[in-house]
Formats: sequence, C-alpha cells, structure tokens
Amino acid sequence: MSIRTLTLLALLFNCFIRAEALEPSLGPKVTYHQIQSKQMTSSLRLKVVLPNSYLDKSTYHYPLLLTLAGESQINSVIAQVDWLSHVSFGPMPEVILVQLPQLNTSDAIAKKVVIEEILPHLRTQFRLAPFTMIEGFSTSGVAALDYFAEFPTIFQATIVSSPAFGLKNDAWLAELITKLKANLGERYLYVSKSGFNDDATSYEQLKASLTHFTNAHFADLSQQNYLSTSLIGFEQGVKTLFEVREITNFEPFAREGLSSVLEYHKMLHKRFGFQISDTDNLMGLAGYYFKHMQTTKANQVYEYMKARDEKNVLIQVRHGQALLENGLVDLAKEVFSSALKLAHAQNNTEAVEFIQHHLERL
Repeated sequence: MSIRTLTLLALLFNCFIRAEALEPSLGPKVTYHQIQSKQMTSSLRLKVVLPNSYLDKSTYHYPLLLTLAGESQINSVIAQVDWLSHVSFGPMPEVILVQLPQLNTSDAIAKKVVIEEILPHLRTQFRLAPFTMIEGFSTSGVAALDYFAEFPTIFQATIVSSPAFGLKNDAWLAELITKLKANLGERYLYVSKSGFNDDATSYEQLKASLTHFTNAHFADLSQQNYLSTSLIGFEQGVKTLFEVREITNFEPFAREGLSSVLEYHKMLHKRFGFQISDTDNLMGLAGYYFKHMQTTKANQVYEYMKARDEKNVLIQVRHGQALLENGLVDLAKEVFSSALKLAHAQNNTEAVEFIQHHLERL
C-alpha cells in the first residue's frame, strides 16, 4: 500500500473519530446570549459559535475571534472558521467565534459597549484564553482596524480584508497610523488591498508606514473578485498568524530529541496564551527519525505519546502505519492489534473496521 493511500486512509479515519465524538450533531454549536447594556439602555443579542470540541475539553481555554460581519456574511464566516480549524493540521486552531451586534449609536459608545460590557460578559460565560482577535471585511474592516489600534491591551491580532479606506478621511488615516506605530509592538496585523481605486492610496500609505514591523502583513488582492477577498484574505491572515505552530525543519529538533519539541510548545503557549497540541509535531519528529533510520528514537516518541494519552486510538493507528511504511511488519501487527482492542473497548465501530482493514492486508 502506498504512502499516499495510507495518508488518505488516515485522514478518513480522523474524520470518523471526529464524527463519533460529536454525535448526534456535527459542526459548530451556534448559541445566542442576551446581555443588558447600560450604555444602550437595552438588551443586546450576541451570536456565539462554540467549536466542536468545546463540551469534550472541559478545562481547555480557547482564543476568542470577534467578527464584525453582518447578517449577509456571518454564515460564510462561521463555515470558513469551522473548516479551517476542524482538524489539528488546519491553518488555524479552534476558536470561540462571536459576532458583534450592529449598534445604532456613535462609534465612541459602541466601543464602550464592546470593551466594557460585551467582552467582560463573554469572559465570565466561556473558557477564553487571553488571546483575542478581531476581523472585518470592507466597511467592517476599517472598524476592526479602529478597535485594534485603540485597544492594544485587548486585541492581540487583527485580520482585515479589503478595508473600505475610501469611506474615511485623511485625518482618520493619520491618527490610525500614529496609534499603530506607537502600539503595534509584537501584535499581529494583516491587511489586504481591495480593487477599488478609492482604497488604494490609503492602503499604500499604511503599508509604507509599517514596513519595519515584521508582524505587519500586507497582501495585494486587488486582482481578485471583491467578495472573494473576504475568504481569501481571512485564510491568508490566519495561516500567516499561526504558521509557527507547524515545525517544518525537524533536523535541529532531532538532535535535541523529544524534549525540544515539548519546549517549543511551551514557547508557543507563552506567546499565544493557550495550549497548542504538540501531537502533529511529535509525529513529524518520529517521521524524521524513521526517514533517517533511527527506528528506536522514532518508537520512543510514539511510546511517549501513547503513554500520555492511553485512550487515543488515532495515535496507535498512526504508529502502526508508520511502522508499516518502514517495513516493520511484525511490530506494526502488534501495534494494530493493541489499537483494535482499544477500539473494541470504546465501541468505536469505525475505528474497528479501519484497523481490521489494515490487519487483513498484512
């Protein structure tokens, strides 16, 4: 069986695991919350989208993504966030997504509502990590930039697609640039350029003013369909923001061993404020060891993962597949047999069928 086939089977198996864990309902959970606003002297309705794993991970804290998307766009945002985060090797981690309500009031009061009322409410109701992002497209994009520039201790990242700079005057842009120069620091900024001429000059001015910040990212999407840039820009933004989660060069980690990957993830935890799974990178390290004929070290990595998470069938299956790919058939049979017992004990019929398929072909 080719490596490509094994990989595809592993992806299918990952989907089976996810489906079984989430029965009877799949996909993110959309909830609504009412809060009483003193600023607005009325109640506000918040749409809160919880990730698939929220109920399973009872102690895990998730990053918060605020979106300024309107009703015509919000379903697209929900679907995209779910798709990009539903597996560990996706370009972004799972998040709690909140659609901010459209407030018919001044910008100043709207900001007070968000910062002083909505955010504190969310932190009392949900398990939120101290990492908050805000995103917006078009007119909502300039609003997201406003929040990001004005509240540097609240927002650690922003992803802004095709902001409608043409609706703002030069004084607004000058104030925005001044604030970002002063407080961008190590925070993350992504801004894409629209195809409208009214937006081009301001985009270029903002880009030129922040060129010395390596954490300020600009993308010219002016040749793309305007509506498509909301999807393209968001994916590019989260991919760049979270690309450090994936180790791409395992050579220095292989020299230091398993502990170096664990230390790397401690650094990521400190940087982002929430736990990022190290499983994919540990599997990558094991793969590097297998590739370079260091079978003992590769097996040690897998044994560490299995001992740490004894009920995880997927890790055992991946170990068996890795052994099989490297011609260690007898060891692969042992690992698959152990995984089969675990799958039976968990009444995981999809996993049982998947593992039996492997064993029958050995």
